[in-house]
Amino acid sequence: MVATRTPSVASVRRALSIIEILAHAPNGMGVTGVSRKIHAPKSSTHTILLTLARSGFLQREDRTGNYILGLKILTLGSLNLDKTDVRTQAQGYLHHLVEHTGLTAHLAVLDGNQLVYVDKMDSPGMVKMNTWVGRRIDAHCTALGKALLASLPADRFDELYESKALAQRTVRTISSRDALRRELQRIRVRGYAVDDEECGIGVRCVGSTVFDREGKAAAAIGLSGTTAEISRERLESLGKLTRVSAGKLSRILGFTS
Repeated sequence: MVATRTPSVASVRRALSIIEILAHAPNGMGVTGVSRKIHAPKSSTHTILLTLARSGFLQREDRTGNYILGLKILTLGSLNLDKTDVRTQAQGYLHHLVEHTGLTAHLAVLDGNQLVYVDKMDSPGMVKMNTWVGRRIDAHCTALGKALLASLPADRFDELYESKALAQRTVRTISSRDALRRELQRIRVRGYAVDDEECGIGVRCVGSTVFDREGKAAAAIGLSGTTAEISRERLESLGKLTRVSAGKLSRILGFTS
């Protein structure tokens, strides 16, 4: 256990904040933008950015002057993901889902009230989803996130959602804790979750929970596509498909229902 009374080092805390901020910025950010995000002077921000870049954790793009994640941090992240058994075991199922549907398949885990994508297999078509391994997003507006939230004990859900109001990404996003709780109950009954343009207009997704040998949610697996690719009439059949894949993967991980 980390001693909560031990003071943290401000520069280290800022460096970690910078890495997290840039992980959410596909096009990178310059010194000014980063300094505003971490509420620090440009001079000290510049020093931290240079240190991280010289260590290989960041790199600076010559054309824009923006900083992006460096190869070292991406490599370390890949090493960590490779050790995740569920990710290794899920790759065959992701491939099957893409091959069977022509859609994009994802594997994700829950971190607090956010969803983190840990694997992705693109559709063979021209249209690609705006997702990437490592991307974080509010769980309540995604199919995979809602599937995972539906598996949580009630007290854990209450811890994560103390506020009654939820952030809205689109006009279709669930905006209240009570409405989310009702939706999670429906997900538990049917065995899969749906995102009907709740995370982004023009995109629909379905997802189901993967359980480990202890019966805890290990991840969620699902499919994403445009509203043209996934009609509302198709949601049920795709949801059942993800539910079957999640069930098979759960059994491989040792889960017995």
